[in-house]
Amino acid sequence: MSCSPGCRLKGYLLALLASVTLVSLVWAVDKHHRAAELQQQLVNEQARSDQQQQQLESLAEELRQWRELEEQRREIRRRYQEARDSGKSVVLENNGEGVTTFAQPHGGVKITRTPSAR
Repeated sequence: MSCSPGCRLKGYLLALLASVTLVSLVWAVDKHHRAAELQQQLVNEQARSDQQQQQLESLAEELRQWRELEEQRREIRRRYQEARDSGKSVVLENNGEGVTTFAQPHGGVKITRTPSAR
């Protein structure tokens, strides 16, 4: 039994439609896999970014502490210079428990303790 030209055309169109559907399905699956890969890359980058942010915050805190120490060092040097210039002892620190540290004019340190009342 032979097929009419209209029947053949329908067969060709059906085959073409099936081919286009198959190509579209393969393309969609490929894009889905690519999207999943990109999403995983994004998750990895976000984790790395979070880790770098924590490191940056830690370094910023460490820098703040170093700056604080540098300021303390400058203040101590200033007080030693003041002691040298004036020829008198200058208070470096008083810890609140009766212990006082003085910068001496000759560059030394003098520590005194106030007797506590009993």
